[in-house]
Amino acid sequence: MTGSLRREDARLTRLLPPPTRPQNSDMRRRTLFPDVAKLCGERSDDEVRCARCRTSSDGWYRVIGSGRERRYVRGLYAATVLAVASLAVATLSACSGGTGAPRASRAGVLELRVSFRGKSSSYFGRSHEWYSPRSGVFRVEASSQGKTQVQVFDGSTWSSEYEGKVERQSGRPARFRWLFGRGGPFARPGFGLAAVDSYLGLKRSKLLRVSAREGGHVLDVEAKLEGIAEQPVRFRVEIVHKLTLPEAKQKGVFAPPRGRLVKDLRQSRPGTRPQFSEPAYWFGRQLGKARAVATLENWLGEHAPGTSGVFYTTVYRLPASVASAVSVSSHRRAYPGLGEKPPSDIWVECRPRTPGVDVPKGVGRREVAIIKTGERAALTIYGYRQGRRTGFQAVIVLRKAFCDAQGLIAPDVFRRALARFRPV
Repeated sequence: MTGSLRREDARLTRLLPPPTRPQNSDMRRRTLFPDVAKLCGERSDDEVRCARCRTSSDGWYRVIGSGRERRYVRGLYAATVLAVASLAVATLSACSGGTGAPRASRAGVLELRVSFRGKSSSYFGRSHEWYSPRSGVFRVEASSQGKTQVQVFDGSTWSSEYEGKVERQSGRPARFRWLFGRGGPFARPGFGLAAVDSYLGLKRSKLLRVSAREGGHVLDVEAKLEGIAEQPVRFRVEIVHKLTLPEAKQKGVFAPPRGRLVKDLRQSRPGTRPQFSEPAYWFGRQLGKARAVATLENWLGEHAPGTSGVFYTTVYRLPASVASAVSVSSHRRAYPGLGEKPPSDIWVECRPRTPGVDVPKGVGRREVAIIKTGERAALTIYGYRQGRRTGFQAVIVLRKAFCDAQGLIAPDVFRRALARFRPV
């Protein structure tokens, strides 16, 4: 048996061309089995001993010896590599929803394209939106009937630009949660934002019906816009890109829009010094049983003749045992200084006395009061009853400012509190 193998080996050696070493001498890099295809001199006695290593002209690699013969084909190697690569691509595609496109999720900043269907497309047009569901920041560029409006919220400031005019308001995060959450799904700008919130379960509404395709890459929406459209409108939201929040900020996605500032509303803590250099007055931390809860400053670049362009308002709130903080019409707890004034709130609003600005005369009894600084003020005060409570309405006229005040405090309590009335 051994002799026949040797004769066969000698016959094959004569038939094969002279041995040629490949450019890469390490055969392990030219085969699918690196532990088997070692050079002849590198194999141990425990392995199959290699009698001959030859490379034929047709590209086959042969290892001959001890009755075993293996053939490694270059084409087989290439085909196997392609098969493995195809499998990896298919696996990644399956994990990403079949297309590899971004999908709606709470993480990151979603870039959205919104397009309306049917007759409503001519009215609502298209919008380009960016939204971070986790932080709530957004940018909406809506185009309708040839005009574009840009609205940006960066977490503390909400800016809106239309026809080159910019309106801005800033305050605590709780203020914007109240603003954006007080109404239906469209209390906040952005149809795409409302669709994403509904799909993710962050804010659901009967006015929206959202169906997802391609694993959440595309959202088809049917919405009821009460007071705007008689019939439900249909639009599509496509998630075209996804960024991290730092990347979006670095790219300037949430930078405020440019334009001429025409309105600036700022909310701050009670007793904050005026930010527009206007004269401001308050009663301190307490007004009777009411406690100061917020300061609002409103600057208007455009206002009617004879009116003031800046306001400084201190909001005082009575305890729940005295009056309710729920607005009568909305039946929701009111945020200090926003929306309808609830029974619990007392607003003290001061404006500067400037040439051309009309000072209100007020209704009621005219008196003279001395404030904490010793300045004599003209006071007009009127008392009224609301249920079992007594309230007041007053106008205080000073040298540099005049202030309106109204709330459920007895007129005599208000008169005594004027001794603490002073500049902020």
